[in-house]
Amino acid sequence: MLRMFKGDKSFIPRTISVSQFMIGKGLRYHSFQIGYFLWGYLLLLFLFWVIFMVFYSLSFRIVRDWVVGWLGEGGVLMAVALLTYLCLLITAATIFRDYDFPKNAISINNRNVYLVFSYFWFFVGLPMGVFSAISRILRTMAVGALMLPRIDHSVMPDGFQRFDRGFNAYICYLHVQIAYRNPVLRVFCQILSDGTRQNRERKWTCSAQARARWFLALTLVRNPQLASDRKPGGVEAPQPVQGGCVKHGDVKIEVGRYGLIQDK
Repeated sequence: MLRMFKGDKSFIPRTISVSQFMIGKGLRYHSFQIGYFLWGYLLLLFLFWVIFMVFYSLSFRIVRDWVVGWLGEGGVLMAVALLTYLCLLITAATIFRDYDFPKNAISINNRNVYLVFSYFWFFVGLPMGVFSAISRILRTMAVGALMLPRIDHSVMPDGFQRFDRGFNAYICYLHVQIAYRNPVLRVFCQILSDGTRQNRERKWTCSAQARARWFLALTLVRNPQLASDRKPGGVEAPQPVQGGCVKHGDVKIEVGRYGLIQDK
């Protein structure tokens, strides 16, 4: 919310557009937050129980022998995967690197060797892709379980956040709060309101007749052509360029060369 107060809305997905319906959707934020927190607590409790049972099952000899045998057979695959990973790093830093460019620049030397290496790497990296997919699923499940109580983070990937109703409720709630609780906007509106109220509360200290005569004289000074439309014996229109004065009863207005008005 502080980032939105500063005008930073970069974390809001572009697929979520601002509309009037955000007022209704934002009302669901508090209930969704409590529901997500409860389900996240139960899910994490279940996951911790499963992990505890897995480690507890290692105390049995049958399970322990099976795990040791599986690690012994899979140790070869793990060693091959580690060697291939190191091979990629070494070749990228030595054979395929063009030393005429710095390290932060993407440059390829020996392109023919690179093409041949990429062809054979397709068959070598296929088993690694299978195990990497399994690892990706497990890590996604773990992160999703940990982030389920966090309604301010969507568990959906980019482009699909609008399907996360909890995250949408949170974004709508932020927009509503920014529209009505922004401290900068509220202070600005308060300053305008105070200034308008002070202008309205100003009172004329003189009598109403003096005020009317003042505005009449000021109008005639600024618009001399209106003096001819008044009744005979009225105020004589002065020339604003040459300066002069206007008399009306006991009110006298002098006009200087630059339009300065003085009350005598």
